[in-house]
Amino acid sequence: MNLVERAKGILLAPKKEWTVIEGETATVGGLYTGYIIPLALIPAVAEFVGRSMIGYSLLGATFRLPMSMGIEIAVIRFVSALVGV
Repeated sequence: MNLVERAKGILLAPKKEWTVIEGETATVGGLYTGYIIPLALIPAVAEFVGRSMIGYSLLGATFRLPMSMGIEIAVIRFVSALVGV
């Protein structure tokens, strides 16, 4: 089952979905590739876009991080999320 369908099932029919989940067997590698890596990418990419492409305003001026620094921060956030799990 893909990530979107699983999330939809947990939100819309949690009892049924958790019964299905209980019957599944999972490996650490499968959890990382199927769930953890895609979910860890979301905040990393969002932070990169927010800091390096959109920027933030202060006193009427817009500040953006250089792309290289934005990528570094995104990679650090991504790796930290993977290690934290």
